[in-house]
Amino acid sequence: MRKEPSGHIYMHAQQFFRLAEHAFKDDYLLSTAPYAVTANYAFCVEILLKACDPKLEYLSPSPEDDTEADLRHEPADDEARLVRAAIYCSNISGHDLVKIFEKLDQETATKVSQLFEEQTGEQILPLLEECRRYFIQARYPYDKGNRIGFDIAKVRLLATGLMGGLPNWNKS
Repeated sequence: MRKEPSGHIYMHAQQFFRLAEHAFKDDYLLSTAPYAVTANYAFCVEILLKACDPKLEYLSPSPEDDTEADLRHEPADDEARLVRAAIYCSNISGHDLVKIFEKLDQETATKVSQLFEEQTGEQILPLLEECRRYFIQARYPYDKGNRIGFDIAKVRLLATGLMGGLPNWNKS
């Protein structure tokens, strides 16, 4: 069983974090795409929590699968970039941040809480509760029951606290 978060999945979360941070710091983007910024921060938090799943599985690619193909960073002739499929899988599913957190074993949840609090001075659970459905609600704001306001600062605090705290897993 894993004891530290998956670096592979952490790097995946960084992509959503970087886009959200860029947009958050750009007044025009933040004012014209607040749902996208919220969804990216919330999805980043979701992925980071799933990276902590101690029951993470490594799936071997099948021979006909293209998951081991090299990434192409500079496509030639407008060729589409190929992205390797994730072969590390969390056993935790869904988008509800509280439910994801509750599916972590007690030792892992305690460690995540500790690292988050060291990074932010805040407790993680109240923030997870407030932002628990932000990813779903920001993607589908027009669906019944999803018409709520978002506190982007709180979901950003969750994302920045986990992004900064999880790399310290083995240091404390």
